[in-house]
Amino acid sequence: MKQIKTTFLYTKEEYVRAVQKYIFMAKILTPFSFVFMAIFLGFGIAYYIFAASGTLSALLLTVAVLYTVMIFTVYFLQPQFAFKQTEKYHETYQLTFTLDAIEFHTPSISSHLEWQMYHKLWENDDFFYLIQNKNIYTVLPKRAFTSPQDIDTFRDLAREAQPSMQYKKFAK
Repeated sequence: MKQIKTTFLYTKEEYVRAVQKYIFMAKILTPFSFVFMAIFLGFGIAYYIFAASGTLSALLLTVAVLYTVMIFTVYFLQPQFAFKQTEKYHETYQLTFTLDAIEFHTPSISSHLEWQMYHKLWENDDFFYLIQNKNIYTVLPKRAFTSPQDIDTFRDLAREAQPSMQYKKFAK
């Protein structure tokens, strides 16, 4: 029977990096979001300074600042806050993957998860993402595997255990 076991503890930097990569992979934000933010904010400030401080220029600047705050929050603050506030991210994970299920254990959690709850398996150079929906996913650091062969075995096992799961590999 195919079986892969992993044990790991997230670091704050690793978790934040994983979430930030996911934000781009899932297109919650795109590089264009940051370009648009810079242009919109620059235009809002310039319009406010050079077109007199009328209602329209104040409104434009307010919207530009709010958009900037939203992007900053989603990309920089929210992942750090989620790590800090979520106890399970500070615990050692022990996962066992078989064709039948995923056994998930931490000091405070013990669960038996069916593969069918995951609809997508995404991969980049550093992480696997087991995705239930756009906002619910499990991050699995590749460093948790003991060898490159275990990474290959996990990938094959996941695809065999849940044949309808969509697989996608992302470049760096």
